[in-house]
Amino acid sequence: MATPQVVGNEADTTNLQALELRRLNTDTRMELQSMSGLRGVALQWCLSGVMCFWIPMIFFMAAANTLTSCEKELDTFMKVYSLSLIIVTPTISCMALIFASIQSKICFKVAERLQVVTGFAHLGLEFWGWVIWANTTDQLCYDPTTDHTHAINPRTLTFVFLVVQACLLGCIFLALCCAPGAALVAGAARRAEG
Repeated sequence: MATPQVVGNEADTTNLQALELRRLNTDTRMELQSMSGLRGVALQWCLSGVMCFWIPMIFFMAAANTLTSCEKELDTFMKVYSLSLIIVTPTISCMALIFASIQSKICFKVAERLQVVTGFAHLGLEFWGWVIWANTTDQLCYDPTTDHTHAINPRTLTFVFLVVQACLLGCIFLALCCAPGAALVAGAARRAEG
């Protein structure tokens, strides 16, 4: 395995070592991805399937309860949203593994960047969900008096998941904003000790 290469001048290297950060070159990242191989990707697919299979299941059940008179395509949103939550990340990992295995640096870098893009795609789905939820009503989208196989109100389920995801996104945003400050404080404390 190639040794990781630290990028930057000597002063930057010292600060990076103090913070225990390393930047690996593309070849090393590709080798690490290839070494994790099918086992790592299979683990991602299995964990997504085993731990999160219930998300698309209840969303599809609720989508089946959506009335045709609903103002927006709530059922379509629910299906796309639920499947994207568990399929996108393992798919991107598969792409990265394939590109690392065939030694395609450009495609591998694109697959790495797609992981960031998927975060923005999920954020877009969050906004789309709020727009759909705000422009629909329980009266036109769900009839509780009808005999349903699964009595899941699609708007209520959508609302609950949108609120949970908004809270998680808020925590992630807060952590990303605080992380640089925490790293600076930790680096300053280590320099003061040494």
